[in-house]
Amino acid sequence: MKETGIAYLFWILLGGFGAHRLYLGLTGSAIALIVLWVGGWLLTPLLVGVPMVIAGGIWLFVDLFLIPGLVRSQNASQGYFR
Repeated sequence: MKETGIAYLFWILLGGFGAHRLYLGLTGSAIALIVLWVGGWLLTPLLVGVPMVIAGGIWLFVDLFLIPGLVRSQNASQGYFR
């Protein structure tokens, strides 16, 4: 069973690396977030990465509100109901 508090802890400590999404089994979107965030920071000196970092930051902000629903969905798909 996945816990909301653990997902938020991953979001706070390793959000840019998609750790909260990896914890919740959302591997594809976690990889996309990693590419946006890390790739954006690496490309920022060329100014190409600035929009990528902004998009990643918006995604992380939205995830702040989506985490409880994602946890419920993951737990329901595994047969846990709370």
